[in-house]
This record gives sequence, structure tokens and C-alpha cells, in this order.
Amino acid sequence: MAWLALIRAEAAHAANVGVAVELDEQHCVTLDAVRAAAALRGGHVDADSPVRLRVHVREAEPPSAVTLVITGEGAHGAIEARTIVADSCAEAASALGLVVTVAGEDEQAPVEASRAEPPSLTPPARPSQGTARESSPTHTAPPVRPSRATARETTPATKLYAALGLVATPLYVGPTGARLSGGLASGRVFFPWAELGVGATMPRTVVGGGASVSLTWLTARAALAPLGASLGDHVFVSAYMMFDAGALLASGEGAPAVYSRWRPWLEAGAGARMRALLGAWSFMDWQVGPALPLLRDEFYYVHGGTAYKAPAVRLDAALSIGAYFP
Repeated sequence: MAWLALIRAEAAHAANVGVAVELDEQHCVTLDAVRAAAALRGGHVDADSPVRLRVHVREAEPPSAVTLVITGEGAHGAIEARTIVADSCAEAASALGLVVTVAGEDEQAPVEASRAEPPSLTPPARPSQGTARESSPTHTAPPVRPSRATARETTPATKLYAALGLVATPLYVGPTGARLSGGLASGRVFFPWAELGVGATMPRTVVGGGASVSLTWLTARAALAPLGASLGDHVFVSAYMMFDAGALLASGEGAPAVYSRWRPWLEAGAGARMRALLGAWSFMDWQVGPALPLLRDEFYYVHGGTAYKAPAVRLDAALSIGAYFP
């Protein structure tokens, strides 16, 4: 009855096939997290299993947080390579736990098929010592089974972000200040980002006509980038359109009669932006482009000449630092 006990032992082992997992690093996705995720789905991680998965973990590959590149082999052939993109470390560990469970089920299937056949009542004859190799059956590996879908496959993610920038206007007397903005960034080629922001400038003093005028801008901006491209894994460029609406405050200084006036400020423009990732969630932006004021009020000195008039075209430039939301 020893052969019957051996068949029962093999069947018990096949009922719960483990999978060995090799992680190239365990900062984001840990082996304990994968083991727990597999256990929830009926699978388990076994370091001594002939079924092995090798996992390369890449963090902060834009626009997603974590990318898993999975290869490996089983007892019956190679396991088809796959790439999984997850929005977080926890989601990546959960997806990898599902891959472990599916790989174990794939290895269990051939054993389950052999268990369905009724065993012979006659124990196999022991071959003679001299002809052991010649009489041993040749094992033929079954064809590799196609992998199952385990998670969202390399789908570009859309993420919220916020940024604080320093705004400068070279080439003419104009606003220099700060802008706070927030928006949505996408990994798709079209519609890479959309953004809303508010900004304020430091007062700028313009001298003329024997006196001076102090100018301050308050603006709200809406911007849309319909086209973008990647320059590697960490740098992205895009072309954008923008519209500013706000107010311009002008107040006289050093004149006998001093007046302060608010005037509406409207302008439209376009430009180019380059974004460089600094880490898993942080980035730096450079952007520059022409802007056309739609309202060009003139400010005069009392009994004097023109104090200020906005130019027909100005150059808008900004340097920002920001972060994505998890």
C-alpha cells in the first residue's frame, strides 16, 4: 500500500500549490504584504516552491505611482511576462497577491487532471538497475497557459496636484509675484493637464512725468494643455493655452493730487511647460509664453503725462514646485 500513500501525499500537496516570490527591493511592496494578499485569495508564498516569480518594482514612473514587471517559471514551463501599473503600494501588493494565487492555480491544474484518472490497482513495476534510464518515461511539459488579467494593465492614471510658483515678467515693467495653482495631470498624449490658479504681484513703481505710480496685479488663471510628450521617465513637456482675469490697481505717488483706481485685467496667451519629477510625488515646472492683454487702460498723472499703459504683448514666465496627491 506504499504506492497508494504516495498518491495521497501528492494529491494533498497539489491541493495548495505555493509560489516563490523574489522582489528586487522591498521599500514599497514588501514580501509580508504580498503573502497576506495571497492568503486572502487562497494562495500562499513558499520560498521552496519550484514555481518562481521575479518582480521588478519601479516607483514613481509617471504618471502612476508603482509599476510591477513580473517574469518567472513554473514546474511545467515559463510563465508569461506581464506589467502591472498600480496607483499605490497597497494596490500593487494586492495585485501581486492575485498573481501569486493565479500562478498557483495554473500549476495545480495539470495535477488535478491526473487525479481525475482512476489509479491502476497494480503498483508500477520497479525497473531493473541496469535499464533505469531507458525504461523511465519521458516527461513532456504541457503548453504554457495564457496568463489571466490580474490588474489594470499599463493604463495612464489621472492625478491631482498642487504647485506654488514664482512669476516673473521680463522685458518690460510688469508683475513679479507668486501664483498658487492646482489641477489634473494625465499620462495620455492628448489632454495631459488642466489647471486653475490665483496670483498676486508685488507693487511695481513706474517713474514718469515728475511723479510715480505704484501698480499691483491680482489675477485668476485657467490653463489647458491639449498636447504633451515624454522625454524619458521623469521629464514631460507640453503646450498650453491660458486665460487670466483679475484687477489692476494703480495708485499715484509724489503728486499733488493722488488717486487710486482699480481696473479690470483680462489677457489670453499660450506657452510651453516642462515638468521634471523630483521624487515619488514631487516635481518642478518651468513655463514661458507670450500673453496678450485684452484691456489696456492708460493711467495719467493729474496735470501730467501718461503714467502707465500695458504693452500689446508681454512675456509670462514662471518657476514652480509642487506635489501630486496620493
